[in-house]
Amino acid sequence: MLVLGRAEMLADMIMPIFANFIRKPFAVTIGAEARFLAATMVEIAAL
Repeated sequence: MLVLGRAEMLADMIMPIFANFIRKPFAVTIGAEARFLAATMVEIAAL
C-alpha cells in the first residue's frame, strides 16, 4: 500500500505539469487516467 501511495503522489505531482502544458479541461481526465495506469502498473508489479 505504501508503493500505491507513492504512485498516487507521483501522479499528483505530474498532473499539474500536464495541465500547464495543455491548459485544457481534459488535462484532468489525463491526470485521472495516468493515476489509474500507475495504480495498475503497481498492482501488476506487486504480483
